[in-house]
Amino acid sequence: MTLLHRWSLPIVLAVGVVGVVLGLVGWKGHLPTLDDLNSVRDAAAFLESGSLPQKGTLTSAGSYAPPGLTWLYLPGVATFDHPGLFASIGSALLYLGAVVGLFVLARGQLGIACALVATILFALSSTGHFFAHSLWPRGHPVFIVWMMVFASRWVSDRDSRFLAAAFAVWGVGMYVFMELAPALFILPVLWWVYRPPIGFRSLAAAAVLLLVVWSPYLAYEADHGLRNVWSQVAQQSLIPADFEASWCDPGLRPVLEDQLGGLDLAGRDSGIGADAPGGFLVGLGIALAGRISVLALALTANFDLSWGSVLVKKSAEAVLGLIVLFVLVVGLSRGRRKAEPPWRRVRWVPMLASAAGGAALVAGVVVNEVLLRQFISRDGHLWPEEIAVIRSFQTVMILGGLGLLARRPLGRLIGRTRDAIVSVREPAFSIEFLRVLAISLVVPAGLLIVLTTPSVARRFMWLWPFQSIFLAVFVVHILPRLAPRPGVAALAAGVLLAAVCGGVVSKQTTSWARRGFSGEEHPFRKTMEFVGRSLREQGHESAMIGYQVPFSGYQASFNIRDPRYKVGALGDFLLVDGFGVRNRNTCAEGVHPDDELRIVTDAPKGKTMAAVVPVSAEGFEVVATFGPYRVIRRVAATDGGA
Repeated sequence: MTLLHRWSLPIVLAVGVVGVVLGLVGWKGHLPTLDDLNSVRDAAAFLESGSLPQKGTLTSAGSYAPPGLTWLYLPGVATFDHPGLFASIGSALLYLGAVVGLFVLARGQLGIACALVATILFALSSTGHFFAHSLWPRGHPVFIVWMMVFASRWVSDRDSRFLAAAFAVWGVGMYVFMELAPALFILPVLWWVYRPPIGFRSLAAAAVLLLVVWSPYLAYEADHGLRNVWSQVAQQSLIPADFEASWCDPGLRPVLEDQLGGLDLAGRDSGIGADAPGGFLVGLGIALAGRISVLALALTANFDLSWGSVLVKKSAEAVLGLIVLFVLVVGLSRGRRKAEPPWRRVRWVPMLASAAGGAALVAGVVVNEVLLRQFISRDGHLWPEEIAVIRSFQTVMILGGLGLLARRPLGRLIGRTRDAIVSVREPAFSIEFLRVLAISLVVPAGLLIVLTTPSVARRFMWLWPFQSIFLAVFVVHILPRLAPRPGVAALAAGVLLAAVCGGVVSKQTTSWARRGFSGEEHPFRKTMEFVGRSLREQGHESAMIGYQVPFSGYQASFNIRDPRYKVGALGDFLLVDGFGVRNRNTCAEGVHPDDELRIVTDAPKGKTMAAVVPVSAEGFEVVATFGPYRVIRRVAATDGGA
């Protein structure tokens, strides 16, 4: 046993602990998001009354997710008083489970060195750092990692018990957030390709276990006609068209949507009407371009490098994405064919491919922001999300066009690479395992590319473990065989780790050195502490408190489904949790004419997707300022004020 083998697991555990520690840097500045808040409340309710959580947060479709996230918040809510630490225990456990699981997944079939590089890449990258400190409702990598640990053993060992274990892990992950649904299709595809055995007894046992886990949510769904499950499966919104009916002032809706250039506050894009001139064709083109742009998200979104200029950063992310794609194709390829396929003998097929490549290059250059502003803009401007979609589309078209034009040398390179790694005599490296991983990435990623809304990069976060393994395979196994020079693998691994992980490590350690490990309190928490303390000192247990702050549309539009969703919901929670002060202003839009106090901040500059209720501050005076937040108090009537 080599020294690296002996110390590999301690190194992995140390990397995981470092990731957790870096994730906790500045914890005083962490606050739950509105999506997290209901899980925090339900965890607190369970601790107080023992009421079993039956439903979770609202998804983007306005349907209730399963309540698995509540159980993950439970240990933090039970242990800590500061909201910045509520997620710390649950997120650390899942993160460490993902780190160890990724090492276990890659070690046996790709070698210790490759497994270590992949594990460090995952753990200390921007995406890994996110999961180290956050329980924001997403498909968590820990479940896909351990699902693949068992699924790969199902294929290699031909033991049906591993299929049941993989299915059980997937089901538990779905109970946390149903974004993992596409991962289920990995199992039938692996069966189709490799024909491993299926044990119905073990599958039945796994199904019984999952029924027990899911029983609270299924009982809730049985009372509600399974509408939440169906909404998430069919991607159908449960937010009614007249969601403003639950607002205190429904007339504010057109005012707020006008700020967003006509976009619906519930996230439904009004789009281009089919009856408009060229509306159907333009709309079809936009939809197609949006779908193509999602491919760029699938390849590059998880890198999110935090160094260099925008051009350098995006170029580096594109290179990393192409490396992942290259390894993916190598893994899926079956080696060089002995005979040329029949379609290559048809003269017009290569000509058509070259023409398609040229057309893609032209489209990537011509279809730009200047041109599309005339077709998709409602107010003469493009939103940041629209610009991101356009640039992603251009990237895919340009790179795809170049790939089609250079298809023959690329094909030879792929064949040469596969031949080189197939000839590897190392017992720890398996080209067939690489193929299993490639299939297991293509299946869910392909479904997400078809179904995901353009510019929503977060849908692909749980696929980062696959990408980190493919990057590690490239620098440890492929590059040294394409460029056989001493030290190539070590040098390439060092450059890769520095590029992907250096920004996060540098940022967090610098923050630690400047502001201390705990960091500074979030200015919004300071603001609510001032309000709560002032009201308590005056003997008030409730007040009319408004929030004139920028907000995402769902915060108000989802109120009709769940009154806990409102502008300022986090402020209300901090008041109740810290001071026992109740806000009598329950308006979804955050403000009311009878407000005694208001939390105010300036509207964001430029084009953003945040709306602000335009109400006058006349009759109010500023009594405190904390960072961007100002506390203003009504002057004319102060009986209920601070």
